[in-house]
Amino acid sequence: MYLVNKLCEKIACCCKRARSEDNEEQSLVNERQTSWFSIYICTIFVLLDGIQYSMVIVSMWPYLKTIDPSATATFFGFIIAAFSLGQAISSPLLGYWSNKAKSIKPPLTLTLSMMMLANIIYGCIELFSTKDRSYIMMATRFIAGFAAGDVAVMRSYSATAAIKEERPKAIVISSAAWNLGMTLGPAVPVIFSPLGYPGWKISENLHLDMYTAPAWLSFINNIISMLVLHTIFKEEYVGVDENMPEELAHFSS
Repeated sequence: MYLVNKLCEKIACCCKRARSEDNEEQSLVNERQTSWFSIYICTIFVLLDGIQYSMVIVSMWPYLKTIDPSATATFFGFIIAAFSLGQAISSPLLGYWSNKAKSIKPPLTLTLSMMMLANIIYGCIELFSTKDRSYIMMATRFIAGFAAGDVAVMRSYSATAAIKEERPKAIVISSAAWNLGMTLGPAVPVIFSPLGYPGWKISENLHLDMYTAPAWLSFINNIISMLVLHTIFKEEYVGVDENMPEELAHFSS
Protein backbone atom coordinates (compact mmCIF):
# COMPACT_ATOMS: atom_id res chain seq x y z
CA MET A 1 0.00 0.00 0.00
CA TYR A 2 2.88 2.31 0.83
CA LEU A 3 4.41 1.76 -2.62
CA VAL A 4 1.08 2.49 -4.28
CA ASN A 5 0.76 5.80 -2.40
CA LYS A 6 4.30 6.77 -3.33
CA LEU A 7 3.62 5.97 -7.00
CA CYS A 8 0.44 8.06 -6.97
CA GLU A 9 2.32 10.97 -5.41
CA LYS A 10 5.00 10.81 -8.11
CA ILE A 11 2.39 10.67 -10.88
CA ALA A 12 0.56 13.66 -9.39
CA CYS A 13 3.84 15.57 -9.10
CA CYS A 14 4.72 14.86 -12.75
CA CYS A 15 1.27 15.96 -13.92
CA LYS A 16 1.54 19.18 -11.93
CA ARG A 17 4.98 19.89 -13.37
CA ALA A 18 3.73 19.23 -16.93
CA ARG A 19 0.79 21.61 -16.42
CA SER A 20 3.16 24.25 -15.09
CA GLU A 21 5.44 23.91 -18.12
CA ASP A 22 2.44 24.10 -20.46
CA ASN A 23 1.26 27.28 -18.75
CA GLU A 24 4.74 28.82 -19.05
CA GLU A 25 4.92 27.93 -22.73
CA GLN A 26 1.44 29.33 -23.38
CA SER A 27 2.40 32.49 -21.51
CA LEU A 28 5.46 32.83 -23.75
CA VAL A 29 3.28 32.58 -26.85
CA ASN A 30 0.78 35.11 -25.47
CA GLU A 31 3.57 37.59 -24.71
CA ARG A 32 4.74 37.59 -28.31
CA GLN A 33 3.99 40.81 -30.15
CA THR A 34 4.13 41.47 -33.87
CA SER A 35 7.37 43.20 -34.83
CA TRP A 36 5.67 46.04 -36.68
CA PHE A 37 8.78 48.24 -36.72
CA SER A 38 10.81 45.69 -38.70
CA ILE A 39 7.80 44.91 -40.91
CA TYR A 40 7.38 48.59 -41.77
CA ILE A 41 11.07 48.86 -42.66
CA CYS A 42 10.75 45.87 -44.99
CA THR A 43 7.60 47.42 -46.46
CA ILE A 44 9.52 50.60 -47.24
CA PHE A 45 12.24 48.52 -48.90
CA VAL A 46 9.60 46.80 -51.06
CA LEU A 47 8.03 50.16 -51.92
CA LEU A 48 11.38 51.57 -53.01
CA ASP A 49 12.08 48.46 -55.10
CA GLY A 50 8.85 49.04 -57.00
CA ILE A 51 9.62 52.73 -57.51
CA GLN A 52 13.13 51.98 -58.76
CA TYR A 53 11.88 49.50 -61.33
CA SER A 54 9.03 51.59 -62.72
CA MET A 55 10.73 54.99 -62.73
CA VAL A 56 13.56 53.73 -64.95
CA ILE A 57 11.50 51.65 -67.33
CA VAL A 58 9.35 54.56 -68.58
CA SER A 59 12.35 56.35 -70.10
CA MET A 60 14.34 53.32 -71.24
CA TRP A 61 13.08 53.21 -74.82
CA PRO A 62 13.79 56.87 -75.70
CA TYR A 63 17.12 56.62 -73.89
CA LEU A 64 18.04 53.46 -75.82
CA LYS A 65 17.21 55.09 -79.15
CA THR A 66 19.28 58.11 -78.14
CA ILE A 67 22.44 56.21 -77.25
CA ASP A 68 22.02 53.47 -79.89
CA PRO A 69 19.95 54.55 -82.91
CA SER A 70 20.21 51.07 -84.41
CA ALA A 71 18.31 49.46 -81.51
CA THR A 72 15.04 47.78 -82.45
CA ALA A 73 11.75 47.41 -80.62
CA THR A 74 12.25 43.65 -80.64
CA PHE A 75 15.55 43.91 -78.82
CA PHE A 76 13.99 46.35 -76.37
CA GLY A 77 11.48 43.62 -75.58
CA PHE A 78 14.37 41.36 -74.60
CA ILE A 79 15.73 44.11 -72.35
CA ILE A 80 12.39 44.33 -70.56
CA ALA A 81 12.20 40.54 -70.26
CA ALA A 82 15.70 40.39 -68.75
CA PHE A 83 14.41 41.97 -65.53
CA SER A 84 11.64 39.41 -65.12
CA LEU A 85 14.03 36.56 -65.93
CA GLY A 86 16.48 37.72 -63.28
CA GLN A 87 13.74 38.02 -60.68
CA ALA A 88 12.32 34.59 -61.54
CA ILE A 89 15.75 32.99 -61.07
CA SER A 90 16.69 34.77 -57.86
CA SER A 91 13.43 34.59 -55.88
CA PRO A 92 13.62 30.86 -54.99
CA LEU A 93 17.40 31.01 -54.53
CA LEU A 94 17.24 33.95 -52.15
CA GLY A 95 14.35 32.36 -50.30
CA TYR A 96 16.31 29.15 -49.81
CA TRP A 97 19.35 31.13 -48.66
CA SER A 98 17.39 33.13 -46.08
CA ASN A 99 15.80 29.94 -44.73
CA LYS A 100 19.17 28.24 -44.33
CA ALA A 101 20.78 31.32 -42.80
CA LYS A 102 17.73 32.00 -40.58
CA SER A 103 18.20 35.64 -41.50
CA ILE A 104 17.24 37.93 -44.37
CA LYS A 105 20.19 40.27 -43.89
CA PRO A 106 22.74 38.30 -45.99
CA PRO A 107 20.42 38.04 -49.04
CA LEU A 108 19.38 41.69 -48.74
CA THR A 109 23.00 42.79 -48.47
CA LEU A 110 23.75 40.97 -51.72
CA THR A 111 20.69 42.31 -53.56
CA LEU A 112 21.28 45.91 -52.47
CA SER A 113 24.90 45.61 -53.64
CA MET A 114 23.75 44.22 -56.99
CA MET A 115 21.22 47.03 -57.37
CA MET A 116 23.98 49.56 -56.71
CA LEU A 117 26.10 47.95 -59.41
CA ALA A 118 23.20 47.93 -61.89
CA ASN A 119 22.47 51.61 -61.27
CA ILE A 120 26.11 52.65 -61.62
CA ILE A 121 26.48 50.81 -64.93
CA TYR A 122 23.15 52.18 -66.20
CA GLY A 123 24.29 55.72 -65.38
CA CYS A 124 27.55 55.15 -67.25
CA ILE A 125 26.27 53.28 -70.32
CA GLU A 126 27.53 55.95 -72.71
CA LEU A 127 31.09 55.17 -71.66
CA PHE A 128 30.75 51.95 -73.67
CA SER A 129 30.92 51.78 -77.45
CA THR A 130 27.67 52.44 -79.31
CA LYS A 131 27.38 48.88 -80.60
CA ASP A 132 27.59 47.47 -77.06
CA ARG A 133 25.19 49.83 -75.28
CA SER A 134 22.03 47.83 -75.95
CA TYR A 135 23.63 44.70 -74.51
CA ILE A 136 24.94 46.61 -71.50
CA MET A 137 21.47 47.95 -70.82
CA MET A 138 20.07 44.44 -71.00
CA ALA A 139 22.73 43.25 -68.55
CA THR A 140 21.85 46.01 -66.09
CA ARG A 141 18.18 45.07 -66.24
CA PHE A 142 19.01 41.41 -65.60
CA ILE A 143 21.13 42.36 -62.58
CA ALA A 144 18.39 44.67 -61.31
CA GLY A 145 15.83 41.90 -61.79
CA PHE A 146 17.98 39.43 -59.89
CA ALA A 147 18.23 41.96 -57.08
CA ALA A 148 14.45 42.45 -57.12
CA GLY A 149 14.10 38.83 -56.03
CA ASP A 150 14.50 40.18 -52.51
CA VAL A 151 10.85 41.27 -52.64
CA ALA A 152 9.78 37.64 -52.08
CA VAL A 153 12.20 37.36 -49.15
CA MET A 154 10.85 40.51 -47.51
CA ARG A 155 7.24 39.42 -48.00
CA SER A 156 8.08 36.11 -46.36
CA TYR A 157 9.72 37.93 -43.47
CA SER A 158 6.62 40.09 -42.95
CA ALA A 159 4.60 36.90 -42.50
CA THR A 160 7.00 35.36 -39.98
CA ALA A 161 7.46 38.59 -38.01
CA ALA A 162 3.74 38.76 -37.21
CA ILE A 163 1.67 36.71 -34.80
CA LYS A 164 -1.01 34.50 -36.32
CA GLU A 165 -3.87 36.95 -35.76
CA GLU A 166 -2.05 39.85 -37.44
CA ARG A 167 -0.29 37.90 -40.20
CA PRO A 168 -2.84 38.69 -42.96
CA LYS A 169 -2.47 42.40 -42.29
CA ALA A 170 1.33 42.18 -42.49
CA ILE A 171 1.19 40.29 -45.80
CA VAL A 172 -1.32 42.72 -47.32
CA ILE A 173 0.80 45.74 -46.34
CA SER A 174 3.91 44.22 -47.90
CA SER A 175 2.11 43.21 -51.10
CA ALA A 176 0.43 46.61 -51.46
CA ALA A 177 3.79 48.35 -51.11
CA TRP A 178 5.10 46.82 -54.37
CA ASN A 179 1.99 47.83 -56.29
CA LEU A 180 2.11 51.34 -54.85
CA GLY A 181 5.77 51.64 -55.83
CA MET A 182 4.97 50.54 -59.38
CA THR A 183 2.25 53.22 -59.50
CA LEU A 184 4.35 56.07 -58.11
CA GLY A 185 7.55 55.28 -60.01
CA PRO A 186 6.58 56.64 -63.45
CA ALA A 187 5.92 60.08 -61.90
CA VAL A 188 9.48 60.43 -60.58
CA PRO A 189 11.22 61.05 -63.97
CA VAL A 190 9.04 64.15 -64.40
CA ILE A 191 11.17 65.79 -61.70
CA PHE A 192 14.28 65.34 -63.86
CA SER A 193 12.75 66.34 -67.20
CA PRO A 194 14.08 69.93 -66.90
CA LEU A 195 17.59 68.48 -67.14
CA GLY A 196 16.89 67.40 -70.71
CA TYR A 197 19.58 65.63 -72.69
CA PRO A 198 22.60 65.67 -72.49
CA GLY A 199 21.93 67.57 -69.28
CA TRP A 200 24.98 68.27 -67.14
CA LYS A 201 28.00 67.07 -69.00
CA ILE A 202 30.54 65.54 -66.63
CA SER A 203 32.89 64.20 -69.32
CA GLU A 204 32.76 63.42 -73.02
CA ASN A 205 30.37 60.49 -72.66
CA LEU A 206 29.21 60.82 -69.07
CA HIS A 207 26.13 62.93 -68.38
CA LEU A 208 23.69 63.61 -65.60
CA ASP A 209 20.51 63.96 -67.60
CA MET A 210 16.82 63.15 -67.45
CA TYR A 211 17.57 59.53 -68.41
CA THR A 212 20.42 58.76 -66.00
CA ALA A 213 19.34 60.89 -63.01
CA PRO A 214 16.76 58.28 -61.84
CA ALA A 215 19.51 55.63 -61.77
CA TRP A 216 21.76 57.84 -59.65
CA LEU A 217 18.86 58.63 -57.33
CA SER A 218 18.26 54.89 -56.96
CA PHE A 219 21.96 54.41 -56.19
CA ILE A 220 21.73 56.91 -53.32
CA ASN A 221 18.61 55.17 -52.07
CA ASN A 222 20.45 51.83 -52.13
CA ILE A 223 23.21 53.24 -49.94
CA ILE A 224 20.69 54.58 -47.41
CA SER A 225 18.81 51.26 -47.42
CA MET A 226 22.04 49.38 -46.77
CA LEU A 227 22.82 51.60 -43.78
CA VAL A 228 19.31 51.13 -42.38
CA LEU A 229 19.52 47.36 -42.86
CA HIS A 230 22.72 47.09 -40.82
CA THR A 231 21.88 49.63 -38.11
CA ILE A 232 18.28 50.08 -36.99
CA PHE A 233 16.69 47.01 -38.61
CA LYS A 234 16.31 44.06 -36.25
CA GLU A 235 14.86 40.70 -37.22
CA GLU A 236 12.23 39.19 -34.91
CA TYR A 237 10.55 35.96 -36.03
CA VAL A 238 7.72 35.99 -33.53
CA GLY A 239 5.33 34.16 -35.84
CA VAL A 240 7.40 31.03 -36.45
CA ASP A 241 5.35 27.94 -35.52
CA GLU A 242 3.44 29.35 -32.58
CA ASN A 243 2.41 25.85 -31.48
CA MET A 244 6.01 24.92 -30.76
CA PRO A 245 7.43 27.51 -28.35
CA GLU A 246 10.97 26.17 -28.53
CA GLU A 247 11.04 27.24 -32.16
CA LEU A 248 9.82 30.72 -31.37
CA ALA A 249 13.23 32.05 -30.50
CA HIS A 250 14.26 35.26 -32.17
CA PHE A 251 16.73 34.77 -34.97
CA SER A 252 18.22 38.17 -34.30
CA SER A 253 21.36 38.99 -36.20
